[in-house]
Parts: sequence; structure tokens; C-alpha cells
Amino acid sequence: MKLIKKNNWAKDEYVCLITQTIDLESNNYINQSVNCVHYLLDYGIEHGTPHIYAIRIPGRTIGELIIDENNKITSICIYEDCIGPDIHIDRFKTNINDVLKVYIGEVIENDNCKNT
Repeated sequence: MKLIKKNNWAKDEYVCLITQTIDLESNNYINQSVNCVHYLLDYGIEHGTPHIYAIRIPGRTIGELIIDENNKITSICIYEDCIGPDIHIDRFKTNINDVLKVYIGEVIENDNCKNT
């Protein structure tokens, strides 16, 4: 799964099929443009594994995606106790964590990834 830079000025922010899926499952998502509301933030861990991407919306982290040393997704989740009343797990049409399980085992392709 290829990560695509969210925009030209945000160094470590990416969108991909996962962020599009989260957007489409959101009860608040009304704009189906290529600019995803949810995005991944690469923390740039340079040593060891796992490598963590924060799943974010502007202003806060709502979950995490963890990859192993082979860039394979080993875990992905939206936190059930997201901070803020507008970001609770109920913001999604279905159990978002069940929906995201299909991506476990996928390989992340990121040209800037420190694990490659």
C-alpha cells in the first residue's frame, strides 16, 4: 500500500487507502475529495521496531498503525477513548476497528520510511 504525501508543505503527513476507508466510514465525512480528513503522521522512528504511524485528524491523534521491520502492518486501531466528545468511536458508521482489520498484513510503501 503506497503512502502519498498529504500535501507539499507537511513533511511527514500521508494519505492512503486506509485513511480513505476511515473517512468513508466516518459519520461526519461529507466531502469525498482526494484530500482526506484523516491522515497518517510518520513519527520517524530511526532505530528498532515497531515503527508507528499516528492516525490523525487536524488537531489530535485518534489511533495508531504499527508496522514491523519488513514494513508489514501488524496492528491498526482507532482508540475507543479518543479525546474530545466529537471524536468518540461512535463517530463511525460501523465498528471501525473491525473494518480496519483487513489491512493487517499489508505492506506499507513509503520512500521515506526508515525501516527500508
